[in-house]
Amino acid sequence: MKQKKNKLFEDIHNQGKTFPQAVDFEEQVLGAIIDNDKLYNIVGHFLTKEMFYKEYNQIIWNAIDSLNNDNSPIDILLVTNKLKETNELETVGGAYYLTQLSKKNVNPYNIEYHARIVHQKWLQRKLIEISSKITNKAYDDTNDIFDLIEDAENNIKKLDVKEQESIITNTKDATKKTLEEILLYNTEDNDVKPYYNTGNKMFDDIISFSSGLSLWAGSSGIGKSIFNIFLITSLLKKHKDISVLWYVIDHEDEDKIIKRFISQITGFTDNILSGKKGKMSNEDLQIVLSLKDTFDHYDIEFVNKPTKISYIRKHFNRFCEKRPERFNILIIDNIMRLLDNRDAFHQLAIDENIANTLADIRDDTKKYNSHILAMHHFSKEQSSNLNIKQAFRPSNSHIRGSSRYYDIMEQIVLLNRPGNFENLLNDMKDQEDILKHLFITEVTKNSYGETGTIRWWCDLSVCKFKEIE
Repeated sequence: MKQKKNKLFEDIHNQGKTFPQAVDFEEQVLGAIIDNDKLYNIVGHFLTKEMFYKEYNQIIWNAIDSLNNDNSPIDILLVTNKLKETNELETVGGAYYLTQLSKKNVNPYNIEYHARIVHQKWLQRKLIEISSKITNKAYDDTNDIFDLIEDAENNIKKLDVKEQESIITNTKDATKKTLEEILLYNTEDNDVKPYYNTGNKMFDDIISFSSGLSLWAGSSGIGKSIFNIFLITSLLKKHKDISVLWYVIDHEDEDKIIKRFISQITGFTDNILSGKKGKMSNEDLQIVLSLKDTFDHYDIEFVNKPTKISYIRKHFNRFCEKRPERFNILIIDNIMRLLDNRDAFHQLAIDENIANTLADIRDDTKKYNSHILAMHHFSKEQSSNLNIKQAFRPSNSHIRGSSRYYDIMEQIVLLNRPGNFENLLNDMKDQEDILKHLFITEVTKNSYGETGTIRWWCDLSVCKFKEIE
């Protein structure tokens, strides 16, 4: 199919110039995604149909985008079928053209670089188009020059230059905004809280819950999820305007979470609630049943199946839009279980995409009062015997995956339970009783304030934690 040419294209061609384009890179990007749909997440947030110069490629990108919006996998058969549904398969050159795209050998590490070139060529074309229109109007003496300048500025502002977005604020505007926030937080009738306390003094002094993005990391099986349930229960007891979107994808389900909520409130263990220690007494059963009204007033949505980070982004946006006056918390437990990680072609690229999308979620929901809490695992180095003298104390270097996770987070909390390591218990038998109940939270990054270590006495069976002063 012959590429359409508008008058602007013809004018440039007649001047002996080439219209900015990067068709080879367009084909590399499309072919890479058709061959490995995980790569869509790396570039899908800033590419649009219009950015492709070749009309074939615009149509194919539209089909890929549509599949992603339907939360569908992307491969050559599904793209072919989507184009058949829209009667556009023959328009793009049939299945043969798609096959040729999928055969292109693309290094996945280069896809973002290739996509940026496609994006930049589109920006060049848009700037040429804008300047050409302004130039033609500037020759007409009937046009007001200041209207032309304003028109040029407005058109340039509309360009989608996401990776170069910056917030440039003069002193007057910045001061006005800051003073308004101070006034907002210190007005008697103000309902907006800068942070939400849990009732645990050291935790609230150092960590607290406020609008932001945090990463909570710990080794497998130490009780990250149980500690999280303890904190959310503490929040819900003290505040009525909290909503939680909870992605339960780390070997958990909502039933276990509710039982742990009940354990935290009543002190009944999971064995008691599950009937493994015989039937509960009528008195104890009534205590549990009386909690129904309490739970009915909690605004928590559970999702207990793995999904992609791009879908979570859309879901949490809708979640916040429905609750603009509430403090909205997104919990992802844990990010290693996301579908993006399945059969990862290059884990580093997947990690960086997840981290970047978490940052996008934070940007999306800044206008709301929201907190994104991503749960994560440590690498095996944390539990190495070389670390025994430090009681297997974790550090930021033990966080699994790309360093990009560290870069984008406003808070990082490392969780550790020394009693979970048999080698340490064998080495410190005289401290075994203490170690088995010791739970440590260490704040290693905090954009809101200080960092520090909090030690807890814990009983995981009933989801109980108490700060050790």
